[in-house]
Amino acid sequence: MAAGPRVPAWDVEAIRLDDLALSGDRILVKLDLQGAELVALEGLGALWERCDALLLEVSTTPDGSYEPIRSLLASRGFREYATIHEFESPDGEVLEADKVFVRQVPR
Repeated sequence: MAAGPRVPAWDVEAIRLDDLALSGDRILVKLDLQGAELVALEGLGALWERCDALLLEVSTTPDGSYEPIRSLLASRGFREYATIHEFESPDGEVLEADKVFVRQVPR
């Protein structure tokens, strides 16, 4: 049996988002991490206080990331503001979406 094509792989250093030197008091966080968005949000740390909006790719399947992300963000004072893109299966089921969440509770 012939081997399939080789998939490239990279080793990358991971850092917490709050370790990044970001300026400004009102930031937008954009994440598209193929399902690791919740893990990355755990690393937001002190940046939560400066974050006014998030643009996140979420999985909308029954066991996907949308509901846990929506729940976490709601607990932090954010609400879903817009869907700007959806990826559908051939039968029209929405599988993934890019969602914008905006802070509703004043800092």
